[in-house]
Amino acid sequence: MNAFNANKALFVYKQVKPFDTIISRTIIEVALAIIITIILLCIGLYLGLDVTCKNIFGVIVGFLWIALFGVSLGILFAVLSTFYENFEKIIKLAFLPMFFLSGLFYTAESLPQIAREILLYNPIFNFMELIHGEYFFPLDTRYVDYNYLLLWTLIPLFLGLWLYKKTERKIIMS
Repeated sequence: MNAFNANKALFVYKQVKPFDTIISRTIIEVALAIIITIILLCIGLYLGLDVTCKNIFGVIVGFLWIALFGVSLGILFAVLSTFYENFEKIIKLAFLPMFFLSGLFYTAESLPQIAREILLYNPIFNFMELIHGEYFFPLDTRYVDYNYLLLWTLIPLFLGLWLYKKTERKIIMS
């Protein structure tokens, strides 16, 4: 969300577009997540923990999908926060509780049915359920709604790209 504002000085160069800052931040974040995951898996192996994966392809797809979801929201939020100062504050306030409601520390199966039904409206909860279900043997992905995740990925992506294309010059000038 801060990619445009944090790198305004780079827009002086004609070769650098605001979209480049989003791509570079995405590459850095994904590379960092991969490195941290590898380090944690190595520590787990060193400690003798069972770190076997049920479906590595499913985990990779889930990880790349949530990364694309993050990029799509990032593009949309970066464009909107450039033109609306308070938008960034609102998003930060809204996303703080979503972290605790994301299913990072628990699974859908461990929740009461009413809580599960409510939390499944959170796309991040669905993504975490997908990754957990593909990694851990006792878990599955029966609560994941793939169409819901696809909509939550594609709609912000296309809306963000459309807004970016319409406002690229204004972003550079701001």
